[in-house]
Amino acid sequence: MEILANFPRAPKVYEFFRDFDMEQEVDSFTGTALSSGTAAVTRDERFGVLRLSGAATTDNSGYQIQADQEAFSLKAGDIAKVVWRCVCSDGTQDEVFAGVSITDTTILDGTGTLAAGLTPTDCVGLYKPDGATNWYVVLRRDSVQISSGPIAVDPTAYVDLAIQIEMDAVTAGKAKIMAWVNGTFVGSLDTTTFPYDSEEILTPSFAFVTGDASGTKTCDVDLVAAQIVCSGAVRA
Repeated sequence: MEILANFPRAPKVYEFFRDFDMEQEVDSFTGTALSSGTAAVTRDERFGVLRLSGAATTDNSGYQIQADQEAFSLKAGDIAKVVWRCVCSDGTQDEVFAGVSITDTTILDGTGTLAAGLTPTDCVGLYKPDGATNWYVVLRRDSVQISSGPIAVDPTAYVDLAIQIEMDAVTAGKAKIMAWVNGTFVGSLDTTTFPYDSEEILTPSFAFVTGDASGTKTCDVDLVAAQIVCSGAVRA
């Protein structure tokens, strides 16, 4: 076992996986309603999804979830992977973020634009602006944002969104962020300003809000998987 191989030091691998097959799996997250949005586990397809819903007559309504256990404190040489699987009922008139973020009760502020839609001071992931079907790889550190894209995605089907963060082995804050959609590599982002080590602690995060008030819109989250492989044996 990994933990015994490194005993009494901490394990080198951290893993987090939720498939939303049971209502109890939501207990691993802190949820925040955005303008009367709701969230509920439903078992009507694929054995279970977490359905995030906006209010039918309220624009910029929805829901966000963040894993309770903040574990993404990355140091030199660490490698992190995050996968979210989801589908939106509209696919265009909505705004979505899937990745990791600091704890923040308003990941999406409702402006819905690539330049201003994300509000956390520190986060990294894939972001879909309101009114668009394309996604972008986005990194924010100390409220300064960089991005790459656009990434074309079918807005009407389930999509597997994945990122891998490779921290440089020597330089603190230097990293390569790579992205995949449905298993296909779609681009990367190089940075020297990644939130690293104890500077900021990130946690798996997903946020959804509607793009207009023309009826109920939903986003079904089928699963989240996250892993950190540490460069050394000690995990702080």
